[in-house]
Parts: sequence; C-alpha cells; structure tokens
Amino acid sequence: MSLGKETADFKMSMARDSCGRCHKEKFEKASHEFHFKALSLGLADAATCFDCHGFHENLSLKSGDPQTVKQCQQCHPGATKGFTYFQMHLKAGFEDAWMPGGAYAPFTSSSRPC
Repeated sequence: MSLGKETADFKMSMARDSCGRCHKEKFEKASHEFHFKALSLGLADAATCFDCHGFHENLSLKSGDPQTVKQCQQCHPGATKGFTYFQMHLKAGFEDAWMPGGAYAPFTSSSRPC
C-alpha cells in the first residue's frame, strides 16, 4: 500500500510516528537498512514499512512466497521469485553494510578490483 507522492521526509516521519510508535525496535533496525537509507538521501520513491507490509495486512512477507513477489512488484515490476531472496532486513552487524566501505557497498573507483 502506498500513500501517494509524498516527500521522503514525510514518508520517514509517517513511518516513525505510525509504525515506530508501537514497533520501536523494528523501526530502529529498519532505519539503518536499504530503503530507509534511500529515504534519508531524499529518494521519495523508496519504500517504508507500510509500502511493503501495509497497515498490518502483510506482516510476514516470506522469501519466495507468491504474495511477497506480488508486493515487491508494486515498485519493482520485473521482480521474480528470486528477487524476494534479497536480504532486505539485515542481520545484526550488517546495519551499515550499504554504506561506503560496507559489505554490500557498490564499487567505487578506489575499491574496484584490477
């Protein structure tokens, strides 16, 4: 479920005030993950909690499940079953894995192999 074309700041505050109010630990963890990092950089099209999980409709999205594929396709039209195996909610210790120098950071000119 998407709310529409809100700003990244509005979406982040909406998730914090709606989801984060009751799900503090989950929100804190999610705030260090890929979509929230994109929101913090101003990418308003990035998903928040309710874009994937709705407002308590899709609480448990499972990798490979047809419902999960359908949910991912809302923003990623080419998503397949394999797409759903991407580790969206990072395990402990990987919270900054997408940041420069992190385990999943894209190559930069200084880190690119020869």
